[in-house]
Amino acid sequence: MNNNQTDLSKELMVEYLRSERLRIFAILLIFFSSMIIMPFVQFFNPGFFTMALEKKEGFTAFAISASVFFLFEIAVFGRIQYMIKKRISPPLVFKYINTVIEFSLISLVLFYTVYYDQSILVMEYDGYGFFILLIILSILHLNWKVNILAGIISCCGYGIVAIWAFQNLAIPGNPDQIMMIYGARSFSLIIYGIIAAVVAGQFYKKIQKAINYRAQRKQAQQLLGQQVSDEIAGELLKSGMNDKPKIADASIMFMDIKDFSKWADSNSPEDVMSYQNAVFCPIIDIIHKNHGSIHQFLGDGFMASFGISKNNEEYVQSAFDAGLEILAKIEELEKADIIPITFIRIGLHRGNIVTGNIGNESRKQFSLAGKNIIIASRLEELNKTLGTQFLISKDIKERIEEGDYLLEECGPVKMKGIDKKIEVFKVIKN
Repeated sequence: MNNNQTDLSKELMVEYLRSERLRIFAILLIFFSSMIIMPFVQFFNPGFFTMALEKKEGFTAFAISASVFFLFEIAVFGRIQYMIKKRISPPLVFKYINTVIEFSLISLVLFYTVYYDQSILVMEYDGYGFFILLIILSILHLNWKVNILAGIISCCGYGIVAIWAFQNLAIPGNPDQIMMIYGARSFSLIIYGIIAAVVAGQFYKKIQKAINYRAQRKQAQQLLGQQVSDEIAGELLKSGMNDKPKIADASIMFMDIKDFSKWADSNSPEDVMSYQNAVFCPIIDIIHKNHGSIHQFLGDGFMASFGISKNNEEYVQSAFDAGLEILAKIEELEKADIIPITFIRIGLHRGNIVTGNIGNESRKQFSLAGKNIIIASRLEELNKTLGTQFLISKDIKERIEEGDYLLEECGPVKMKGIDKKIEVFKVIKN
């Protein structure tokens, strides 16, 4: 069984336990509500209970036997809570044993009440109705076989009590006709069980389909997360990967490594790959830690964005902090002799950009566009001319906090393809 199948089985197990907990909670709620309501009903209508129970012994027998039933339900509820907390998968036989005991106890409650009351009035509506209620709630077992079993046990239990009553009690009216009525009621409980089984089967399919969808969505988000951040992947899935472009205010970072091509030409492919992984693996972590997303690796560099996802309101500061952390990490790797002396160049700018999917139905890619992308790229390239490592625009400068760094003004710079001059600042670490 692969990981996806294992996760799916666990999800189904948890859903079953939650559904089972809900079913038992409904039964307990009915019991405790009855305990609260019944005294008031008896107070305002002293003859209410005599409509179903003729003797005090019958009521006592009902109260005691019903309490045993609900104590059993409380014990099962506690067991399920424990399973959910510990994420324990219940054995398959658990469902069947629980159903047999549960419906057998209801049959015993009905029998003892009839036996001590010496009347079948309680079977007319209360006993029959409670069997139906339990069968309906058995839908929450999410197992059609359990529903059928519940119907069969109900039929047998109700029928056996009816047969005993007709053999041992005085039945008013036409016994044969009344016996046919009780026989029909007993058989109808199997019909209710079959109906519950059909409904439970449909519920189970829908739940399984929903869990499958969640699993596929999670897998898709994980795959997308390798290309963009988890936040952006989530938004893409939420929007259905439509082709409608959006405007986002974001910080854009470009980074590359000085003279990487020359170094790569004089080293083996294995050494080049090892070097790239040593540099980019920690940088990826830095970008993600600061809620950014790397959209494109460019061989010896990358383009990253901060702020496309609405989850990060401090996206300008996050982008700037990421730039400082990258410089510090490269220095750390050099001192540890993990990488050779490496000179990187970073350009950082913020502004409105266009986000959306580019391509056709067979191949699409989430992409960024706009003049502010070009400005960020030009800032990174400007490092070559100025001999610097980290350049930011005025749009970044105005939105960052003071810290362990200095900013040196490089003056307004005319950039290729940009009409307006851009004010540029050099970042110097203290």
